[in-house]
Amino acid sequence: MPTILSELNIEGSNLFLYVDPFGIKHLDMLLFDRLIELCPSVEILVNFNSFGFLREACRVCGLDLSDVPAEEDLIERVPWDFKEKSEAAKRLDRVMGTQVWRDITKSYKAKEIDGYKVECCIACCYAERQSA
Repeated sequence: MPTILSELNIEGSNLFLYVDPFGIKHLDMLLFDRLIELCPSVEILVNFNSFGFLREACRVCGLDLSDVPAEEDLIERVPWDFKEKSEAAKRLDRVMGTQVWRDITKSYKAKEIDGYKVECCIACCYAERQSA
């Protein structure tokens, strides 16, 4: 997407963008921010894999998604290759555009919410772009 942005002359345009990635690995909220800076009117429709994000967030936090059935699991086509969990957490921050997912995951870890509720919270956080 950075390459596409640099080659297009979209400054001042009204823009509708449909994003349908396979998984979440290549999503980056900073790229969406750039579009918003360039265009006076931007609508973005993203097929966001909230469960894939939650699965990666739990891996980073050392949690198991034991209360969500395995058949709901969707695997990334190309797995994340971060060896350090701190680097993976920073990448998740960029996907989400905020660190709020960390608090949501802590609530799941503390058993304050179940797997279905945490997934819903992650999806809402992404859609609303909540900030800390």
